[in-house]
Amino acid sequence: MSEEKREESQEETKPQEEEKAEAEAHTEHGDEKPVEDKEAHASSSHAEGHGPAVGVYTAIFAALSVFTLLSFAFNGAMQSGMISAMTSFALIMGVAVIKACLVAIVFMHLMFDWKRVYFMIIPAIVLGLLILIVLLPDIVLGWKSVAAHELTPP
Repeated sequence: MSEEKREESQEETKPQEEEKAEAEAHTEHGDEKPVEDKEAHASSSHAEGHGPAVGVYTAIFAALSVFTLLSFAFNGAMQSGMISAMTSFALIMGVAVIKACLVAIVFMHLMFDWKRVYFMIIPAIVLGLLILIVLLPDIVLGWKSVAAHELTPP
């Protein structure tokens, strides 16, 4: 009787081994095997690798809320005369940059897909800096000539 159970268990494991071998063959060729049991797929550990957990999203929400309150506090401090307008502007812009980075890193999945995205971001930054450097003399010289032209009487 124990031999019959062994044979049955061996027969049951053979299809599983064949499915594993077939899945490995598909992944070697770059093909993805369609998932037949979606509930089993969702409960597997593979589903955990699709992004951050809910706790991370909650923490980012809390941080964005705090930074928004800081922006309002800086604006209120400027209106009450505690800080200057330029200081308030600089602080609010700093907070805005931090908030934009948090959103980009987590919600746009740049933290997880950086290897795929960096080749688009780095050239854009370099080109932006080059355009700024190239156009800066025109901006400075053009501003001086316009200011001089406006000061001369007609």
